[in-house]
Amino acid sequence: MTAETASADPGDAQLLQPTAPRTDAARMPGRGPAPTPSVSAAFDSSPGRTPGFERVLWLAVVGLISFSVVGTILAMCGWFHPVPVVVGSLAIATLASTRVLPAVRGDDPPIRAHWLLTVCVLAVAVASGLWNGAHHGEHLVAERDPGVYIATGLWLGDHGNLRVSTPVGPFAGAPGVREAGIGFSPNSSDSLDPQFAHLNAVFLAVGSWFGDTRLLLVPQLLMSAALVMVYALGVRLGRPIGGAAGALALAVSYPFVYVARDAYSEPIALLLLLSGLWALTFVRRSGVRAGLIAGALLGATCMARIDGYIPLIPIAGIIALEWQLARRRGDFRAAFPRDLEP
Repeated sequence: MTAETASADPGDAQLLQPTAPRTDAARMPGRGPAPTPSVSAAFDSSPGRTPGFERVLWLAVVGLISFSVVGTILAMCGWFHPVPVVVGSLAIATLASTRVLPAVRGDDPPIRAHWLLTVCVLAVAVASGLWNGAHHGEHLVAERDPGVYIATGLWLGDHGNLRVSTPVGPFAGAPGVREAGIGFSPNSSDSLDPQFAHLNAVFLAVGSWFGDTRLLLVPQLLMSAALVMVYALGVRLGRPIGGAAGALALAVSYPFVYVARDAYSEPIALLLLLSGLWALTFVRRSGVRAGLIAGALLGATCMARIDGYIPLIPIAGIIALEWQLARRRGDFRAAFPRDLEP
C-alpha cells in the first residue's frame, strides 16, 4: 500500500495504526458502559484509587453528613426516635456511598501517610478523648449555652421532638413567674422553643439514649474525630508529618480543651468544617459527586452554629480565585471537575 493510498483512505490508516486504550481521565461523560455502583468498588486497590485510610474516612464523612441531615429533619418533624434515625441514616449513607465512593479518585501517585504516623495520631485522638472525658463539664442548669444544649438534648432524646412542654405544678401561671427561661422562648402552641441551631442537640440526644449522663461525653468524641480530620487534611495539603504535628498542637491547646470538655457547638462545627475541607481536596480528580459531599459537609456547619457561614466566605473566595486563574491559563482540567470538562 502506497502513502497516497493510505492517506486517501483514512479508515485504512486507522486500522494500520494501533490505538492506545483510553484512560479514565480521557473518557467523556456518557460514553462507554457505566460501571454498576457498589460500596465494594470504593475499596478497589487499583492505581488511581485512594489509600485505605482515606477510603475509611470517606465512609465516615458520608455517614456523618447522612446522620446530620436525617437526624435534624426528624427532630424538627417530631420523629426523632432510635428506629427512624438509624434506618434513615443508614439508607441515605448507603445510597450516597454507592453513588459517590466508587467515583473518588486519589492523587497520582497516591499520597500515602506512614502507618506509624497514622497510629500515633489515632493514639493522640483517643488519649485526648479519654482525658477530656474524665474531666467533662456538667452544665445541668440552663444558664449558658452548654446548659441549653444539654437540656434540649435530654428533652429530644426522651420525647423525640423540639416542642418543650411548659411548666406544670403549683407555681405554673403564678404572678411574677415566667414560663420561659434562658435559651427557651414561648410560642403560640403553649410550648417552649429551644434556641440556637439544633444539630448539636441532635448529637447530644443520641448520647442520652445510652444514659442521661452519657450525653456529656459526646463533645469529647466529636473533638477526637476532629483531630483525625486535622491530620487527614494536613496529609492532603502538605506532608504527613505536618498533619501529625498540627493534630498534636491542637490537642494540647487551651481553646480546644476548653470547648471539648463542655457541650458547646464548636466540636460538631469543627468536625464538619474539617471534613468538608478534606473532601473538597478530592473534587478536581473525583468530580461533582465528591463536590456535593464536600458542599453538604461545609453547609452543615450552619446547622450547628448560626454563624457557621463565616468560615465559608474565604473558602468560596479561594475557590473562585483558583477557578479564574485556571481559566486564564487555559487549564480546563484545573478549572473544572473531571466530569464537567468541556
